[in-house]
This record gives sequence, C-alpha cells and structure tokens, in this order.
Amino acid sequence: MYLPMYLRKTGLLDAFSNKGVLPILDFLVHWRLQHWGFVIIRGTYSSQAKWDKFVQFIKEDTHDYLEQRAMLHLYDKAAWTVVEDAATLNNASLEVAQKRFEDWLHGDEGEKDRAGSLFGDGVTGFGGARYDFFLCVDEESLESVVDEGKAKEEGGYTVKILMRGADEGRGQNEEGAEEEEEGLDEDDRERELQDVRKRVRVDALVKLYAQLLPANSWYILPVEDGIIDI
Repeated sequence: MYLPMYLRKTGLLDAFSNKGVLPILDFLVHWRLQHWGFVIIRGTYSSQAKWDKFVQFIKEDTHDYLEQRAMLHLYDKAAWTVVEDAATLNNASLEVAQKRFEDWLHGDEGEKDRAGSLFGDGVTGFGGARYDFFLCVDEESLESVVDEGKAKEEGGYTVKILMRGADEGRGQNEEGAEEEEEGLDEDDRERELQDVRKRVRVDALVKLYAQLLPANSWYILPVEDGIIDI
C-alpha cells in the first residue's frame, strides 16, 4: 500500500499502523475462531433499503480500515451477523435486545458460530468482543448513519453497543431501584447508563472490537457525551 511522504515525515503514519488490528488476528488464532465482528440486533424495520445501506456502510468502513493497514486478509473473516425479527424486535427495548442476544448466544446459531473453537468446548464459557458485546440498531441509529445530513451532525454516524448481561439484577427490586435513581443527579444517571450501553461511530467499529478483546476493557473506554472516543 502506497502512503504519501508527508504521512511518513509528520508521524501521521501511526494512524495507519496495523498494531491496533493485530490483536484481532491473535485472538482468532489463540481461540481457534473462524471469524470476528459484532452481532447486530436489528430493532427497526421501517425501510429495507435503508437497512441494506446501513449494513453496506459497515462493510465498506471495515474494508477501508483494514485496507489502509494492509490487513485485508482479515476482511474475509469478518462476520457482522444480523439477528432480525420484525414481529418481536421492532422498536424493542434494550432489555428485549439483551434477551435476544442471549438467545442467539446460547442457541443453535451461537453454538454453530463457536464450533471448533475453544469457546465451543462447553467448559471455557464465552469471552471476547463477539460474545460479550453486541450492536443494537434502532430507528435513531439507522437514520444517524444513512441520512447524510444527520451523519454529519454532532453525535451522528453512531450506533448503540451493549455489554452482555449488563442489565442483570436491575429488575430484582424495582421499588428500591426507583428510589435509588431518584437520588441520582443527571451526571450520576449518565454514568450508570454508560455501564449498560454506549454509542460508537460506525467507522470505528473495527478499532473498538480490538480494544474490547481484553477483559474489563469496557469500563475504561474513553467516553465523550455518551460516545466512545477512540
């Protein structure tokens, strides 16, 4: 891949380094996984054309990111698996999306996805970005990506990303939880919400995937106005 001389002289070459992508390759090899990429829970069905455009943007951004870093051999191993069902997932809450991801993870599709890997031995359990996190695309997220004007706005071109099991236990004592929330100020509520979900730019998904491979990395991601700042 050719890079202009000014990139080499100014240090901007680091922006195209493959160091941020290599952890994905290492993870695939170590855990004997066949592919990588986030599972996507589709929560909007207003337009198939817009949805197809959204998925295409993810694939194009993935291709461009890897090509710029001379890592295109990883592109064929990328799998942006879409879980969709208009009857049960249209305008679904985050709780419903969480449940559907768990169903996929523990069901036949999830088992097939992990077949042959160390995550499929029935002992190791789950881990890594693909099995611990997922994207949740609602109408707002869809429009922020496919609508050219909204994509250019502050906070545009983003989707929600959730951590598996992040809501577990929140509903065990709803009355107590409501009282606790009433005592939180706006900043406290935002910090609590960020433990459940964050937003990320679509063109940063590959970089985020690599950064989420280490355990507990979710909690130390830099976040600005609810958007992961990487």
